[in-house]
Amino acid sequence: MRKVKAFFAKVLGPGKFQMTRISLFAIFISFLVGVILLLSLGKNPFSAYLNLLQGAGFFAKKSYAGHQGQFSDFMSFLDYLTPMIFAALGVAVGNKAGLFNIGISGQMIVAGFVASITVGIGCTLPSYVAKPLVIIIGAICGAGMGALIGWLKYKFNINEVVSSIMLNYIARYIIAFFINTFYVDPITRQSKKIADAANSEYILPWTRQACLDAYKRAGLTVDDIDVFETHDCFTSSEYAAISAFGLTEPGREYEAIENGMVAFKGRKPINPSGGLIGCGHPVGASGARMILDIYKQVSGLAGDYQIKNVRNAMMLNIGGSATTNYTFIVGVEI
Repeated sequence: MRKVKAFFAKVLGPGKFQMTRISLFAIFISFLVGVILLLSLGKNPFSAYLNLLQGAGFFAKKSYAGHQGQFSDFMSFLDYLTPMIFAALGVAVGNKAGLFNIGISGQMIVAGFVASITVGIGCTLPSYVAKPLVIIIGAICGAGMGALIGWLKYKFNINEVVSSIMLNYIARYIIAFFINTFYVDPITRQSKKIADAANSEYILPWTRQACLDAYKRAGLTVDDIDVFETHDCFTSSEYAAISAFGLTEPGREYEAIENGMVAFKGRKPINPSGGLIGCGHPVGASGARMILDIYKQVSGLAGDYQIKNVRNAMMLNIGGSATTNYTFIVGVEI
């Protein structure tokens, strides 16, 4: 036990690059725990981590689709990572000043809202001007809210944790008021930000985007998918999914029905399981059932509703009037 303590004291104790050593050790432990969990599930941890690195663009995938590549995957990874880095910097800078900046979420909300209404909605600028302007405005607004918290601490000795949490709520409710009062159509209840999406050719443009994202991440196209499971809570939902998957052009979904493409023995069958009508719809559990069904299809375990020669299967689950969309593709390596 003493040797273990001595080892950790040497590796993590005071000295040069202590914070770097602690950070690297924490990352190592997290990877180690992941390896143990994957091994307990009977999975290959090296393959799992390689897939993560391929999805992030650090390593090349076997194939790409839709004019995508390793570089576009890496840039997509940076898109997700950048807000997290800025949030972490906001916390780190506060810690250096002896403050616990728990108000990062509110600061980001204020920054995003002000930048959106001034640059995104308030004016039309070329991208090379708008993008840096958004960053500058966001930084000023976030810094201003952080400075207010610091001032309250300095002037009135108000604990920064309390003031941060309170200001988070205040910012959220005030911004919600302004959005609902000035940036939402009182009749359609659609925000002005997404008004352009209403002019899309697709019945559910967000659902179409979710499908495109799934194809991009899998490095596949609709031509590579052999069977589909979709959330047919209404007949119109499956109808909209046909074009969202890319099986037909928008407005021509009827063709896939009339020519039998999406039938059980068709070229691109949809819901061979019977869908929500055949399986029921326990809200929340339906998505898990759909993933299980596409797994059965690619594994040849679907029984009476097995589609022949399935290599890749896709599921689409939607909720909240299609404002929430989940897409998964399950396949087998050739």
